[in-house]
Amino acid sequence: MQLEQINNVFGMSLTRIEENIFSPSNIQLNSGIYQNILSKIENEYGNQFLKFDISPENYMKYKNGKVSSMIKSDTGGIGKHAGFEAVDMVNIVDSIFMEVDRFYTTQIISEFNHSVNQIFQAINAYQFQISQVATLIIDLKEQEQIEELASFKDFFEDTKDELGEIATSSIRATSYITNLGNIRIKNYKVYRFFIKKLDNWISTISAYNHITQNYIHNPINFDKLEEDFYFARQSISTYMICLVYEHIICGNIDLKSQEKIIVKLESFLKQFKDVEQKIRQALVDRFHSNYYYNNWNWYRQDKQYDNNNISWFINKCDNEPEFEISMVKDIFNKSANILENIIIEEDKSKS
Repeated sequence: MQLEQINNVFGMSLTRIEENIFSPSNIQLNSGIYQNILSKIENEYGNQFLKFDISPENYMKYKNGKVSSMIKSDTGGIGKHAGFEAVDMVNIVDSIFMEVDRFYTTQIISEFNHSVNQIFQAINAYQFQISQVATLIIDLKEQEQIEELASFKDFFEDTKDELGEIATSSIRATSYITNLGNIRIKNYKVYRFFIKKLDNWISTISAYNHITQNYIHNPINFDKLEEDFYFARQSISTYMICLVYEHIICGNIDLKSQEKIIVKLESFLKQFKDVEQKIRQALVDRFHSNYYYNNWNWYRQDKQYDNNNISWFINKCDNEPEFEISMVKDIFNKSANILENIIIEEDKSKS
C-alpha cells in the first residue's frame, strides 16, 4: 500500500523527505511511529482488531515477502494462526517502513556514489593510459586481470538507481548480494595476482650476479612497478566498495558492521604495506646513497598524469594511505545522520 492510501485510510500525514529539503540541522526521528499507528487503529476499531501481544517479527512470511497469518513457534516452525485482521495491520505498518527503508537506502548510496565513481574512473583511466603505450610484449594474463577490475564498474553503474527498490525486495536483495559475492571472489583473484607480482619485484630488484658484480635486472622498469602497485591498490578500493554495498543492502549500517568492514580492509592494507616496505628497502639496498631511490614511492607526485581521476587516486594514497577506512567511517556517520533526519509525524489537525 502506498503512503497516499495509508494517509487517506488512517488520517495520517506520512510523506517522503525529498533530497532538496534535507537538512542536517533537522535532527528528529519519531521512533514510536509504529506504536502510534497501532494505538490509533486500536482506538478506532477496538481491541479485537489487533493482537498486541504478538511482535510483527514473529509472523511467518511467504517467499514474496508478504506476511502470513501463521505465527512462528519457539523453534522457528509453524506455531498458531493469528487471524487475518492482525496480518493486514502488520502489512500496513510494514509498507510504511518499506517507504522509509527505500528512501534511507537511496540517500546513503547517493552519498557514497561520488567516491565510488571516482575510484572506478581512476581504474578505467589508468587502463586506457597504459593501453596507449606501445609495447611488443603483452602479458595477456595481466591484461585479463585489469579488464576484470575495470568491468566491475558496469555492475555498480547499472544498479545504482535501483538500490532503494532492491533493498526492500528480499528476492532482488538476495540476487544482488549473490552478484556482489561473485565480484568479491573475482576481486580476490585480481588482488592476489598483483600482490604476487609485487612480491616477485623484491627478488627482481635484489638479484645480483657475484661473478660480474652487477645487478641482473638493469635498469629497473619503474613504470611497470608503479603499474603493479596501482592495480593492487585499486583492488583494495573495489573490495571496500563491495563490502559497503553489501552491508547497506542488508540493512546492516551500524557500528558493529562498520568495524567488521574495517577489520577486513586492515588485513588487506597491512599485506599491501608490508610488500611496499620490502620493495622500498630492496631499492635502498641496491642504490645505497642515491637520494631519489631512497625516497622513491609508487604514488610519485613528480609524475604527470593526463587524467584528473588518476591524480585524485594518487593524491589520496599519498595524503591518506588508508583512505578507504576513512570512506567507510564517513558513509556510516552520514547514514546515522540521514536516519536521524527522517521525520514521520502524525497529522495533529486530523486527530
